[in-house]
Amino acid sequence: MTTRLKLCLVSETWPPEVNGVAMTMARLADGLRHRGHAVHIVRPRQGKGRGQLDR
Repeated sequence: MTTRLKLCLVSETWPPEVNGVAMTMARLADGLRHRGHAVHIVRPRQGKGRGQLDR
């Protein structure tokens, strides 16, 4: 029996930003989803005011 996890990844950077952290986090999320896990991302909104969540 496989256990499906509900995961939340928190990062200050996410694609389309191009850097090592953004690319690694995206690959991690893709890999986890491919294995059947639910993955949610929390990060600051790019180019917007402070305190807004990207959903």
